[in-house]
Amino acid sequence: MLLHLSLSITVFDYRKRYKTIEDHTVLAHKQDLTHLFVDSGRDWSSKAIHAALDQCGVDLSSLEQELGLKAGSMRNVFYRQCRSYEKIIANRIGVSPAIIWPSRYSDRVA
Repeated sequence: MLLHLSLSITVFDYRKRYKTIEDHTVLAHKQDLTHLFVDSGRDWSSKAIHAALDQCGVDLSSLEQELGLKAGSMRNVFYRQCRSYEKIIANRIGVSPAIIWPSRYSDRVA
């Protein structure tokens, strides 16, 4: 995916000086780094899920509080199928539950 940006940015170059790039059109590839911590076609590890949630500025306990759930109840999603919790977590991360838990959604299209 190519992103088309027109902006003013400040960069730090190798000579330890700041440069400002003004109103130039920048074409940049959006990097997908999920392959570094998630194996395609396999369920994400609990650490990968926690990291993705952390990247979104939330953790399981804050989700539980937000939804009025008992502390620790969302951890069940790591051990057994729980569609409602899976959907909540996936929506917060911004992907389909089938991406995070392909083994649980193998009969459905991602």
